[in-house]
Amino acid sequence: MTPFASVERTHAELVLDYLREHGSVTPLDALNEFGCFRLGARIYDLRKAGHRIFTKMEDGARPNQRFARYHLAEHQIALTEQSEPLREQRPEAT
Repeated sequence: MTPFASVERTHAELVLDYLREHGSVTPLDALNEFGCFRLGARIYDLRKAGHRIFTKMEDGARPNQRFARYHLAEHQIALTEQSEPLREQRPEAT
């Protein structure tokens, strides 16, 4: 534990704030913005905490390259015109 633990923010908090500000986040965004290597795990944590987050798979610049773009539910309305529908993933009950 560092001396600044009380002011440090978790990656999940940073991801949630980024989603609220920008509407969506990709693994590359998370890595570049706040050094988060495991965005999928943080999205799982946020979903488990009750946040409605949708996933849209997108094609990358190279052939056979795909990546996830995550959206908060309140930003879904702006995305409904896109060809591939967003899907909500719920964590499994434990």
